[in-house]
Amino acid sequence: MKENVSAVSPVSAPAPAGPQAPAPVGAGLDEPAPAATGPEALSRKAALAMKKARTALVLDHPFFGSLALRLRFKEDTACADMWTDGKSLGFNPAYAATLPEAKLVAAQAHEVMHLAFGHHLRRKGREEKLWNRACDLAINHILLEAGFDLPEGFAHDPTYAGMSADDIYEAL
Repeated sequence: MKENVSAVSPVSAPAPAGPQAPAPVGAGLDEPAPAATGPEALSRKAALAMKKARTALVLDHPFFGSLALRLRFKEDTACADMWTDGKSLGFNPAYAATLPEAKLVAAQAHEVMHLAFGHHLRRKGREEKLWNRACDLAINHILLEAGFDLPEGFAHDPTYAGMSADDIYEAL
């Protein structure tokens, strides 16, 4: 015995009875939602970019990614780009939100390499800016060899390839 079933799809089913809320303005399919602007939107965009970059770092470069997972993100509009103190990974939201993902991944790897090499513990009485430059030169050569796409303006000089930050500092 065959059962007679009406072929009504859920899309064409009648609307339930009773009062319904009006559709929100701009909820039509052809109307894009208004873009969020201002500092809050920049902060959200930067935080999302930082999370995506860290995820890519974990998946594509697990050594660097495992180090990055230990750091808490900290928005810092006073810095130019990024920094770390061993507990936090500070970032300027304007920098993080506008840098292409591959370069943001490399910037995060750069910061965790400072920690991996103990640069923050080995400075001792050395001049801070010169020590940081020596550390950057040592790190960036390694990152380039590992296939990272470093941000524009990064410190690199093949003369110092394979040298420690300590040796580079003395040479500078």
